[in-house]
Amino acid sequence: MKVSVYLEKVGKRGKVTFKTYTNKLKLEGEKLYLSLTPILERYAILGSSAKVGWDDTVIPCRIIGKSEKEIILAIPEDILKAEKIRLFITKRSPVVFLKIGNLLRPFEIVDISGYGFTVRAVSYDLIDELIDTAVRFRIILGEEMQQIEGESWLIDVLEESEGKLKMSFGIALDEEEKDKLREYLRKALKTLLMS
Repeated sequence: MKVSVYLEKVGKRGKVTFKTYTNKLKLEGEKLYLSLTPILERYAILGSSAKVGWDDTVIPCRIIGKSEKEIILAIPEDILKAEKIRLFITKRSPVVFLKIGNLLRPFEIVDISGYGFTVRAVSYDLIDELIDTAVRFRIILGEEMQQIEGESWLIDVLEESEGKLKMSFGIALDEEEKDKLREYLRKALKTLLMS
């Protein structure tokens, strides 16, 4: 599987960011083994940080080993405790129902994190209905059809093209609902890493 790797090097005139694509070789515990590319060979420094990406999901790592053919990255054990990883959904998107007025309206989730989610929309009128309004939501997650409920509010709108919108929401959850979401994110990240 192809993954992207991001490195940074600070020089006299500022920071240079390197991005390369390489193959994932294997995952052993928290160690991710990747094929070595010329950029990684030259600029990956043991002990420095890097980021690994699948589609649009990016995970911070630390470079812990390098040989002639591979580079080894350590994935932090507590990666999901920070709840900062945004998982982009590419298969079997969860559905979120937003209670707008008296109706529960379904939307397909594009990405999800411990802080919120993004959905696709086509109605500009929907923006007016959601600005400065908190709405109840219910997400149906995974094959187990587990539900998470809480309160959400609109925080960002991206117009990809005319009539194609991405709307991002912040969320507030009680502890039980947070635990369900963390478990879903942990399983989804593990599945991504194993693929």
